[in-house]
Amino acid sequence: MKRNIILYLFSLLTVTACFSQNTYPRILNDSLIVISPTQLKQTNLIFLEHNKLILENRELKSQLNNYSDLVLNYQTNDSIKNTQISLLRSNLDKYNTIIETQNTQIKKLRSSNKLYKGITIGSFAISFGLLILFITK
Repeated sequence: MKRNIILYLFSLLTVTACFSQNTYPRILNDSLIVISPTQLKQTNLIFLEHNKLILENRELKSQLNNYSDLVLNYQTNDSIKNTQISLLRSNLDKYNTIIETQNTQIKKLRSSNKLYKGITIGSFAISFGLLILFITK
């Protein structure tokens, strides 16, 4: 365990030594590598922006997943409502046919009612006429 901690601290020390301002400018194999403080600041800003974009990307992916879940929920709701609408339309068609048949039955009953009314009036007229005929004779 101590060995791992020492190895970890040594790796941190090397990173710190590489980016430390104390070793500025740095010479590697007879060439001079110079990073100005503004360049260092810009590179740090680039890394920070990269981390920010990674986090933003994760957040956008989670939002996208949430929206896709919402779309699936809306699709299931729409399909349920579509089946309800089709059921109601079929019921409406069935009730319209029932109304049409009942309307035709009402028309038949009205015509037969008119016929019976005419027969009744005619039979009263005939009976009244016969009554008057028998009374006068």
